[in-house]
Amino acid sequence: MTAGSDTSFLLKDENVKCAFNIMKERSSNMITKDGLLKTFVQDTGESVNKDQIWNEFVGDVDANGSGKISYDKFKQCLSNLMNNQGSLLEASIV
Repeated sequence: MTAGSDTSFLLKDENVKCAFNIMKERSSNMITKDGLLKTFVQDTGESVNKDQIWNEFVGDVDANGSGKISYDKFKQCLSNLMNNQGSLLEASIV
C-alpha cells in the first residue's frame, strides 16, 4: 500500500464516522477536549499538557475556541493531519 491509499482508507466516511462516534459526547454530538483526551491520553501519572494536545490536534479547526468540534470539523482535522504526515500522532507513538 502507498501512503496515498492509506490516507484515502483512513478518510473514508465510515471510518471517520466510527472514530467520531467513539469520541463524541452524546448530548451535543460534538467532540470535546475531554472526549478527545480520554481516547488518546492514557493516565500514566505523568503530567500532560491537555491544552497543547487539543491545540495541536484541532487548533486550526476550532477557530472560535469553543473546545468543541463537529463531525465536519473533525474530518477536516484528520485530513489536515494526513496532509501534514500526522506528526502529532507519530510523536505520540514513539
